[in-house]
Amino acid sequence: MIAAVLAVAAAASLWDQAFTLARAGEATATLRARCPACDWSSPTRTAAMLVLDVDGRDPRNLLLYRGEGPAEYAVSLGGLRAGVHRLRVRLDPRATARDVRSATVEDVRVDVTTAEAPEYPALAHAPVLHPRPNAVGRFTDVPVRSKGTGASAYVGRVVPRSFTMLLSVTTHREGCRPAANPR
Repeated sequence: MIAAVLAVAAAASLWDQAFTLARAGEATATLRARCPACDWSSPTRTAAMLVLDVDGRDPRNLLLYRGEGPAEYAVSLGGLRAGVHRLRVRLDPRATARDVRSATVEDVRVDVTTAEAPEYPALAHAPVLHPRPNAVGRFTDVPVRSKGTGASAYVGRVVPRSFTMLLSVTTHREGCRPAANPR
């Protein structure tokens, strides 16, 4: 029964709307969202995993972990051409903590950074996080802070060469945060 409810929740979009970009560039979506059952201190309610896709391609994941909220979460949508696009957001029950059954997206704002903007090279070359192989199914990593260091020239602009990422994976009773989907 629970699996059927989660399957229906996964199929239903939390957000499904078109947006228009006047110019091409690096798009960033800022979601105002809430996860009423999420509680980072509970091993079975740590977070809800959302999947975002633009125009049905290139899915991105976003972890809602700030609790009842609402809270703002920013996520890169990548480089997009000018014109009309469709953003769809849905809950991924397989990657969501087992005692979290729902999440809500109240609003989404999409901004574009064009090639002329000073921050464009950093956004266009931002790192993509992948799960650590030894953490899959064991821990949930949430980026706490990132910092670009060093520099290199890119079409007359300076771009960070390396990034330092601080992940929150500690302070649970057992010494590490459990996975978002312990089952």
